[in-house]
Parts: sequence; C-alpha cells; structure tokens
Amino acid sequence: MLATKNCKLVSLDATHDALIHALYTNDKVRAYLGGTRTKSQIQVIYAEFLTMPYYWAVYEKQTNTACGLICLDQHHDGEYYELSYQFLPEWWGKGYAKQCALAVLHYAFEQLKVDKIIAETQCANRASCRLLESIGMTIDKQVERFGAQQYIYSKTKL
Repeated sequence: MLATKNCKLVSLDATHDALIHALYTNDKVRAYLGGTRTKSQIQVIYAEFLTMPYYWAVYEKQTNTACGLICLDQHHDGEYYELSYQFLPEWWGKGYAKQCALAVLHYAFEQLKVDKIIAETQCANRASCRLLESIGMTIDKQVERFGAQQYIYSKTKL
C-alpha cells in the first residue's frame, strides 16, 4: 500500500467494482478519456485491470471513501510506463490527485527503478495538464490519437 498525507493507495482487487463502475459511467470523469462505458465494457476493462500489477484504488484517509484510480501501465509506445489517473468529481480540487501522482512517481523511480515516466492527456484537458506540470512533468511532444490532440508529458529521475 502507498500513502500520502490525505490518501491511501490500495492495490486494485475484486472489491473495487463499485469504484470502477462509478468512474467509467461518470460523464465528467470520462470527458477527456473516450467517454463513458457500458456495463459489459466495464467488466472487460476491470478484468484486465485486475491482471495488472500497478493499479491502485485511491481512498481518502479521513472517511475511508474510495475517490479514484491511479496506475502505472505500459504506454502505447511500449517503451515507458505511463502514469494515469481518474478521480470522481467530488474529490477534484482537493490536491489528492497531485499527492497520489507524486507518490506513484516516487514508487516508480525508487522501487521499480525506472528512469522515465510519461503521461498522456488531451491538450484540451487543462486541469490534467496543470496537474502534470505541477508535479514536474514537461511536454515532450503533441500527437493525434483517439480523435484528439494529445500532449505526451515526461519526467526523468533526477
């Protein structure tokens, strides 16, 4: 388990189905992530997530309420780990995503011994761009993917 000042990150398991469903059916969460998904699509996605080693459900410590998902997964380029996250709207603006992203970066650099982490977000997703920049990630390039312009951010271990 990873932890921050306000959150605990618990390895994703079969008990997190309500969280995954809430994230993948929320229009606001999915606005820059390809839209909402059907129940059958979510089941397939969730089953795949459960086979991945670096997926965490995020809980707010004070209330022990599930508030998001954060992960390290192979990027489309196949070369680097990608930092990805989704938080329910009621938890936006509290700094939790930033805390968790920093914890996962630290884990990747110190425990997994990777030298570089990337993140991809739609150029139009200004909140995500600000978050990535606030944790020291910089834009490497801009690409067209999933029908939208995307920024590829990166951070290299110092």
